[in-house]
Amino acid sequence: MKDNIAIITGGAGHLGIEVAHQLARKGVHLFVIDKNKTAAVELCNVICSEYAVRCVSTSCDLLDPNTFENILDEFTKDYSTLDYL
Repeated sequence: MKDNIAIITGGAGHLGIEVAHQLARKGVHLFVIDKNKTAAVELCNVICSEYAVRCVSTSCDLLDPNTFENILDEFTKDYSTLDYL
């Protein structure tokens, strides 16, 4: 799993945080999506300081269909492949 890339939706929620830590422990780089921008940024700061992985966050509402194009644009700025969603 080392150096794979994962997108975590709802990443700053209780389950998302646990999934983020579990994947980061295995060397997976993360792209965290959550409505709460502050919580997503804080999670990435913790992940980056505790593990030797990249963690990028974005804030959006997944119920808005226009969001998906923006997410793809943001994701491809930082990563070139996706291994897990």
